[in-house]
Amino acid sequence: MTDYGSGLGLLRSDLRFAAALRYRQVPLKLLWTAKVSLIAAMVSEAVGYDAGKKVKGRKRFVTVDTLGLVLRVLITAASVGEREGGKQVLKKVKQMEPSVSRLHTIWVDAGFDGNPFMHWVMDFCRWIIQVVIRPKESKKFVLLPKRWVVERTLGWLTW
Repeated sequence: MTDYGSGLGLLRSDLRFAAALRYRQVPLKLLWTAKVSLIAAMVSEAVGYDAGKKVKGRKRFVTVDTLGLVLRVLITAASVGEREGGKQVLKKVKQMEPSVSRLHTIWVDAGFDGNPFMHWVMDFCRWIIQVVIRPKESKKFVLLPKRWVVERTLGWLTW
């Protein structure tokens, strides 16, 4: 398990301050998702097999704010489930307490759905979970609200 993000605090606070001046507000919410990734150049012993996606490799758990600025990135084996990895990364975000004191809502993708996980987040972190899901009647690409912010950040990380 590798944790990244603790050294980004100064850059993130400077960018948030500039955005607050520009938009006259400070973002209050956090966006959160997970993706399976095969990164050949990364050296880590945490390699596993995700049976759901049929992929061998690693899984990235990325937490970003509403501007798309990275709060925490947690890299685990692909065999780690979404909810278990989500708990690990949210514990790391919770340890950033002065920086995330205004956080109250977390948007997650459908992999993090489930009452035990939602209750854990409400009990341990005191945050509200909102699941962003694709409409069931849609068969092709649909632009999901809030999800594009994380997808854009993931694009920046893999570029």
